Amino acid sequence: MMRVAVIDFSKSSLSLLVAEVNENRSIESLFSTYTPLQLGEYIKDKKLSQRGIDKVIECARKLIDTSAYFKAERLYALSTTLLRKVDNKDKIKKEIKNKISLTLINLDERKEALALFSANEKYCILPSSLLISIGGNSTELCNLQDKNGENMHSLPFGSAMLSREYVKDVYPDKKEEKKISSLVRKQIKDIPLAFENAVLSGDNLYSIYKIYADYYQLLPQSEMMMQMSKLEKLDQVLSDKKKRSPMIIRNAPDRMHMVIPTYIALMEILKKAGVTTMIISTSGVKEGFLKEIISSGLDAKYLALKDMKNEGKR
Repeated sequence: MMRVAVIDFSKSSLSLLVAEVNENRSIESLFSTYTPLQLGEYIKDKKLSQRGIDKVIECARKLIDTSAYFKAERLYALSTTLLRKVDNKDKIKKEIKNKISLTLINLDERKEALALFSANEKYCILPSSLLISIGGNSTELCNLQDKNGENMHSLPFGSAMLSREYVKDVYPDKKEEKKISSLVRKQIKDIPLAFENAVLSGDNLYSIYKIYADYYQLLPQSEMMMQMSKLEKLDQVLSDKKKRSPMIIRNAPDRMHMVIPTYIALMEILKKAGVTTMIISTSGVKEGFLKEIISSGLDAKYLALKDMKNEGKR
């Protein structure tokens, strides 16, 4: 057995997964955490400012210490959206490498979608199923029946981006909601979507499930599911100014500003696809990356935490 950790660097957050790789090559999640950063505020003229870079490094340093605390032997660093559409990516990578010894492994849109697919491959047995992941700055859609990966789409909108660019306050008003809906519909207009089932991956969509489970008073269960007919009724709570804040604070306090944009985007996708039933997946990009590392023997650079104990590199 071996214990490993993965940090996902995105423009909206840094997230950490610590997992055990068992002798049969299965992956068991031990610990995960998430730190919101909203780096979009530090990007000007397609460059991440020095303050933004420093915030990334400060946060990553804490996650390295957390990984060491959980006795991870290897630490991988993934860049999903952090290096996309910025012109000073080389400077960012160099400072991260020099200051905290991490080598960023860049995942472009397709590689990110493939990692999501790999993490959720077990759901391929579901007939007519669509994998949906709404991240901070991008959204991935994958046909789980297409193992060749030809029907994977990475779209340039996510929960943090929608909140940052379309919402002035914590929650969107009716006009802002319409703008979000219009953007999402425009992005998915030319994508052929016709599915009975959907697999929802990622923390933003898990937050929607937690609110759904709270509203319908569902007991904890191993297989988390939602029905479209019931999910639509959740709009009654999320549009009620008195009811929504207590519900969101109980279930997603660290994502208050992203819950409603996430819900709007999800509903637009589900309605176009004709989905009736959803399953919530606990596996995402980090799990998929580890699965590829283990199953294919992919050679990826990592930080050997056990070798750093007495080196004082951080």
